[in-house]
Amino acid sequence: MEQMGSEDGWWPAVVPVLAAATVAALLGGVMMWAFHAPSPHDLELAVVGSPPAVGQVAEGLDVGVPDVFEVGSLPSRATAVAALGSRAVDGAIVLGDGEVEVLVASAAGPAAAAVVEGAGTGLAAQRGVAVRTADVAPLPAGDARGSSAFFLVLATTIPSVAFALVLAVTRPGLGWRRRLHSLARYAGLVGVVNAGIAHAIAVDGAYIPTAAVLALLAAAVGGTAMGLTSWLGVVSGGATAGALLILWGLPATGGPVGIALLPDALRVSATVLPSSAALEAVRRLLYFPQAGVAGLVWLLVGWVCIAVLAVGAAGGRRHPGDAAVPVGLARVGG
Repeated sequence: MEQMGSEDGWWPAVVPVLAAATVAALLGGVMMWAFHAPSPHDLELAVVGSPPAVGQVAEGLDVGVPDVFEVGSLPSRATAVAALGSRAVDGAIVLGDGEVEVLVASAAGPAAAAVVEGAGTGLAAQRGVAVRTADVAPLPAGDARGSSAFFLVLATTIPSVAFALVLAVTRPGLGWRRRLHSLARYAGLVGVVNAGIAHAIAVDGAYIPTAAVLALLAAAVGGTAMGLTSWLGVVSGGATAGALLILWGLPATGGPVGIALLPDALRVSATVLPSSAALEAVRRLLYFPQAGVAGLVWLLVGWVCIAVLAVGAAGGRRHPGDAAVPVGLARVGG
């Protein structure tokens, strides 16, 4: 049995324990902060009815549940259904004679749909009329909770950061061109495999576009981590990539509750982070075929381009501390 020599001391053995415990605490803390008490903000709600009636609904919601809804008007039920299908709104209320109809899209997130339905039910009670709910974009039986898209993004994001770190540790002298070639092969494989698993278990349709989005996500996340480790070293770059793309990036996707129910800081960052863009793109491809994904795809392409430029600009940059990492691994294994 190998004994710890005096030249090693106790600190090298404690550092990995402290690092892992810190990561676990940070991830748990951010997740708890993001999801322990989700509160809706700025849900886009369309109201179909006469202008005075729409104004009354908007005023009532602003007083009763301030900052929860952004209320607009649409001319007909058909346009409201189309707006839900294109992800232009989160819900709609149709004011009829003796009835309030609530239009929701549970495929966009059951939590947001429940908030819209609750508002419609309360409005009907105030008006003393009947209420009925129509789900114009329901979840399929294979994805009853609507969580498949999030787990696809989760299963692509974390391994992509790990891929970049493993490559930096095991092949520290690898040239930038070969690193990018490895990234491209990895991203393509992950996209094909993860999309295939999802389609075999939970969802149907849009296999090739879904695989392409996941491949872009893998390239964006893995390339960003690769660029950070190229410039900052394995330890600092890996910590930065993990904090940005996993500890902060995954909660910012909205996970099981949706972006609209996140704290403000996460909701703002969700507009620019790759995992959030990929989750929305996959959700649209699977459940909202009328909704466009071009803007989301271009955001992912932008992350990939910046990562490629960062890796290329770093060239064969070496960091003094990185060369010792494979030696340490070899000692542990041997």
